[in-house]
Amino acid sequence: IIPTAKSVLRGLFKMHQETLSLSDIVLVQTSLEAKDLLNTYKVDFKWKIVPNGVSENFLDSKAWENSTENPLGIKDYLICVGRVEPRKNQLSVIEAVSMLRQELNLDLHLVFVGKKSESKHHSYASLFAQALKKNPWIHHVEFVPYNEMPLYYHLAKVGISASWFETTGLTSLEALFCGANAVATGDRVRECLGNLAFYCSPESVFSIKEAIKEAYFAPFPKIPEKMKKLYTWKNVGLETQKVYESLIREDQVKLGAAN
Repeated sequence: IIPTAKSVLRGLFKMHQETLSLSDIVLVQTSLEAKDLLNTYKVDFKWKIVPNGVSENFLDSKAWENSTENPLGIKDYLICVGRVEPRKNQLSVIEAVSMLRQELNLDLHLVFVGKKSESKHHSYASLFAQALKKNPWIHHVEFVPYNEMPLYYHLAKVGISASWFETTGLTSLEALFCGANAVATGDRVRECLGNLAFYCSPESVFSIKEAIKEAYFAPFPKIPEKMKKLYTWKNVGLETQKVYESLIREDQVKLGAAN
């Protein structure tokens, strides 16, 4: 018997329900993520926010602020980091920046960092490649070592993420920590970044353009020290460890009571 797509989805749904109901605690990145799980699966479960973060080299400003290196030979550009695929919405970003260049009569440069998802999204990758050929102001770097990314962000004016879906919005965090204003999408990202970022609607090229324009000319916000401590992989590890330790203590108390 060959299962139908509907039956497979029903099976996955049930499996997710059981996983949530059997969990001692579920780690989520935002409260909205927890609410979505509760509303979708109709299962009550205990949850705790442990947001994703960035590595320590994004906080070591001395390493890139005093650097004389400039890998692309340009600065004050717009940067968009992530795999080139429909979810990341790069074609709309290109269209928005093209409109902004004409509107402001400025030679704005747009830098993409990330591999093209050609095997899964061949037509999208093809349209992206065509846009690169037509527009010399668009630059594409397929790979940058993670420890070198802070310099790419630091030399940019704005980090853009116009994705259809994000959770914490790591590239926006990285941009902010390295001194570039951030354009982002979605209520989950807004829960993390608050008024530190400029927001756009991924379905509207005009909205993306306006957010980029606002971010380009805005002063850079002061990033709270508390935020720099919260959104790091080191903190993710520590907070996750605390959760496991609390569960172990609860089990020990239960075993002690049973004996």
